[in-house]
Amino acid sequence: MLERLYEQRLPVQAVLADETVTKVGIRKSLAMRECQWELVEQLIPVLRPLAKATTIMCGENHIGLCFIYPVLLNMANNTLSANESNLAAIRSFKNTVRKELTTRFKLLSRLLAESIPIMACMLDPRFKHLKFFPDDVREEAQARLTQLVREDGEVEQPGATGEEEIADNVGV
Repeated sequence: MLERLYEQRLPVQAVLADETVTKVGIRKSLAMRECQWELVEQLIPVLRPLAKATTIMCGENHIGLCFIYPVLLNMANNTLSANESNLAAIRSFKNTVRKELTTRFKLLSRLLAESIPIMACMLDPRFKHLKFFPDDVREEAQARLTQLVREDGEVEQPGATGEEEIADNVGV
């Protein structure tokens, strides 16, 4: 909606400037100053990826648990990185949204590597290498998944002792 308002900036300003269409009191309350248009212009590229992420996360046909952290981390690390060329209000907005995403989804938590969405990412071929995470979180998640697989193997075969059973099954 904000993008469309910006695209229609000139017609909107023309209608507001026309005294036969818009009363003076209404014009003063609706007219935007140049600094406000500049803010809108810089806010649109920030809001566009947030809208796309919201659409992806709310989709009924294609969203999976494994999409959550790749999308969130991409936004936190790339889309919401404040640039010096941004207006102060845009930098503040980006920092606030990044901070809220980091806090709400515990993006910096040490327990993140053990979470179910991260395990889902590792099992999905599109995200299995966890390139969107720092090395330490990636290694910890891989170790946790390996541990879960080993535990599951022990539950299915209660008499198994690991390498000895493998050697027996292979015939070595």
